[in-house]
Amino acid sequence: MNTMAQRKSNVWNFFKICSDDERKADCILCETTSRKQIVRGKSRKLFSTKPLWNHLKSKHPLIMKTLDGEINVSENIKVEIDDYPISNSLSTTMTSKSYDSLSTTITSESCENFVSETCVYLQEKDSKNFLSCETQPTLQCIIKEEEMWSLDDSRSVNITKRIGEMIALDAEAFTLVERKGFERLIKYLAPQYPLPCRTYFSDKIIPQLHETLKTRICKKLATATYISFCTNIWTCSANNEAIISLTAHFIRSDDMERETYVLSVKHFPDSHAVNIDQILNDIMEEWHISSNQIHLILRDNASNMIVGSSMLGENIGCVIHTLQLVIHDCILKNQKFIEILRKCRKIVEHFNHSSLAYSKLSSIQKILKLPNHKLIYDDTTRWNSTFYMLSSLHEQRQAITAYAADRDIPTLTVMQWSIVENVLHVLQPFEEITKILSSDCETIGYIIPAVVILHSYLSKRQKDAGIVMLKEDLKKAMEERFFISTGFKDRKCFVLATVLDPRFKTKFLTDENKVKQWIITELLEMNSTIIEDDKNNMQSHDNLLQKQDISETQDDIWKCFDDIINNSKSDNDNNFEDSSSETFNRQSSDRTEKIAIYNAELTKYLTLPLSPRNEDPLIWWKTHVLEYPNLKTLVLKYLSAPPSSVHSERLFNAGKLVYSDNRNKLSPKNAEILLFIMKNLLILNFDY
Repeated sequence: MNTMAQRKSNVWNFFKICSDDERKADCILCETTSRKQIVRGKSRKLFSTKPLWNHLKSKHPLIMKTLDGEINVSENIKVEIDDYPISNSLSTTMTSKSYDSLSTTITSESCENFVSETCVYLQEKDSKNFLSCETQPTLQCIIKEEEMWSLDDSRSVNITKRIGEMIALDAEAFTLVERKGFERLIKYLAPQYPLPCRTYFSDKIIPQLHETLKTRICKKLATATYISFCTNIWTCSANNEAIISLTAHFIRSDDMERETYVLSVKHFPDSHAVNIDQILNDIMEEWHISSNQIHLILRDNASNMIVGSSMLGENIGCVIHTLQLVIHDCILKNQKFIEILRKCRKIVEHFNHSSLAYSKLSSIQKILKLPNHKLIYDDTTRWNSTFYMLSSLHEQRQAITAYAADRDIPTLTVMQWSIVENVLHVLQPFEEITKILSSDCETIGYIIPAVVILHSYLSKRQKDAGIVMLKEDLKKAMEERFFISTGFKDRKCFVLATVLDPRFKTKFLTDENKVKQWIITELLEMNSTIIEDDKNNMQSHDNLLQKQDISETQDDIWKCFDDIINNSKSDNDNNFEDSSSETFNRQSSDRTEKIAIYNAELTKYLTLPLSPRNEDPLIWWKTHVLEYPNLKTLVLKYLSAPPSSVHSERLFNAGKLVYSDNRNKLSPKNAEILLFIMKNLLILNFDY
């Protein structure tokens, strides 16, 4: 008797009894190499098809649709499963049930046994994408497509990787993968993909992604001749813990392009200087950064950061933080102005917290033909944020006055409006300089010119008595913060960066001879050798020009810039060369040749016209680097440092997303890793 013919369950269309053990059944849909034997029961009396159904449900969900009625298998299939063949010759006929479904009859014939099997394969398709007969899959393809992929399958690996990237980039919680909406989306896009649980991502995928990125960045750091660093401390509002960041900045030697990476974002319990020094040292060791590679560290002006970072060598304060202190001391601490700011914030709150008030203000703006702009609320930790708030209020002064005519809201007096206007006028150049120094393509070579320009601007006479007093106070504060406290115009890192910036060179410096001696001495200490003019090793510089988008203002700040450039003595260059030559001629004869080469190269560079002040300095060096092989080494060092710690501040803004309410249980370690991935993925443009 044919035992298989007696089996009535449709499940036996996909299984066969094991020849060596009748308690087990082989799934004929599984690949031969991974075919799994399913136990039916311990004895004949206990045999059941339930384990077989469970296997189909888990591994072959589309077959389950077949047996559930969505895809109907012909009831007259009676074959010996042992002889079940899948022939390459298939006869396929198709009839359309509707615009949304396909009915496919597939008949397979082998040498001795005839297998007739009908499958109605439902596919939700748009009528525009209705498949033709010629594009219908073979039986082998249908079976292959319906199998669930393993997590090690290359298709699964790619999807899992991108979900991990999404979690980090978009600051999503790990529970994203357990949300119904996300599960349905993945099931629709890739039905065979086995979506892992959240712990699979938090314990495996994200750490793997972190290590891969770290390895990639580590290789890039190893190629850097000199590296500058930015560090800052931020207190997380979510857990009130201190977090220290460190970013690396360097210039690639092969194409003179900037590279910036986030090296670390660490929690630490104590912000004493010794702890800061230890953490920074640990990070340097972790990234295998040698002391010879370290140029300088840029930090904020807090006393603990000054002491902690000084233990690693040359360190400078953020110029934007210093400008913040100057403006805070002169304006934001003034009692009369504090009262004005209090009123301004209440005005902004009134309109931003009431949709009715904002709607009325918008109507008035249209009547008065004013820009339909919202009022800006300031961040008290950033002076330029206060500047933007005052600017928005000043722009909408008429609309605010008209609105307040018949409403009880705080308003400014005529005198207070006049003070706001004066403050905006005086601080406009500070705001523009701050934007320049916050640019990604700026260097510390701009710091001396920026401070000198602002000082010159504040020294110009004004007729308005209120402006005169305000400018005088700012001028004194700048002299105290920049000239007396830091002596920045005499610091080598600032001076040489300015000289090596083709927009400025020596125009903003006083002791040009000292500058030239510094440069030649530095080159001798580096033991530089002349780089051969090998153009084959240089990449093309087409399409590399990237100019800063900095709009001109009506203020006379850039007239100060032009005056300084034009008033520089034209005969200084000759004196510069003569006096320095006399100094270095006393050196030993074996160094004479090198000194002559360095001197000639530097003199040639200094006599060339200045490049435009709005141009990225590295653009000039990309096109002239072969002419100045020795100065190139100094450029890699001194122009590697950014002028401000804006990169760290942007990192902490991203940190606020990571430490959001929906991630309040995030461990410090995972938070550090996610921040690292979030920033570096974009920097690397996903090339890792």
